[in-house]
Amino acid sequence: GSPAYPGTENGVLNKYKRDGVIKNYEVTKSKETYVKEQGKIERMTASVVIDGDPEEYNKLQDQILAIAQTAIGYNKLRGDKINLMVYRFKNEERDRAILEMANQKEQQEKMFKIIMGLLCAFPIMLGAVWIIARISRYRTMAKEQRRLEEIAREAEKLRKEREQELIAQNEKMWKEYENRFYDIRNWFPEIADEEEKKQKVQELKLKAHQYASENDDLPPDFEELTQEEKFAYKMAFQEKEEGKLADTIKRLEGTIAKRNADREAELAKLDRKARARDDLEARVKALVEEQPENAIQVIKGWLNTKA
Repeated sequence: GSPAYPGTENGVLNKYKRDGVIKNYEVTKSKETYVKEQGKIERMTASVVIDGDPEEYNKLQDQILAIAQTAIGYNKLRGDKINLMVYRFKNEERDRAILEMANQKEQQEKMFKIIMGLLCAFPIMLGAVWIIARISRYRTMAKEQRRLEEIAREAEKLRKEREQELIAQNEKMWKEYENRFYDIRNWFPEIADEEEKKQKVQELKLKAHQYASENDDLPPDFEELTQEEKFAYKMAFQEKEEGKLADTIKRLEGTIAKRNADREAELAKLDRKARARDDLEARVKALVEEQPENAIQVIKGWLNTKA
């Protein structure tokens, strides 16, 4: 192989020696070759120059020297020397490259900030748009609410005015009813007979008062009733509020009962008269058939007594 050069490892000197003999049997001669030992390193000196800021590398000098000593096979006993110098080289291209890289980095940072600002601003803008939309919607709803409240107030005002008008009309109507129906002759103008009219009025009043005693409100078909019926029911509920309902019902029931009793008595009287007349007619008929002359005298006497 290739010859090795002497060197030092751990302070030991390495040597190289080679002997060779070439024999040529054709010619009676011999040749010997001797290789002598190569030269050795007596001392080594090295310098390490680093491009950079001396203040930044001040604390790293020992580590850098140790690395350099290992790399060159430093031997202190042999008198080797190694120097370290940190110096900022004058490299315009590098400076321009560094400046361009710094500018590029600054531009990237600016762009990143812009993008991040836009990304952050987008939700804010959406939120702002949403808030503005909500505010606008709220204002619209508030305005609509105020308009509806104003309409409701106007409607309530009209309702109250209409209610007052109806109350006034009802009061006027009931006043007219009271003035009109105070006289029983104004009840049921289609009935001419006074007794029949009085009887129907009493029955209607009793019916209305009995209804008022069993119910708390006017009949469902109140608006469809006649004026007489409306007045009777209205007066019945008014007397119920005044606590006079029971007395009025008792009075009406007594009046109707007496009237019915009088009517029954009158009918009985008329029935007796009818039977007496029938009996007289039967007797006259029998007398005419048996004694016509006497019958004529009897009839004349009866007619004279009636006259």
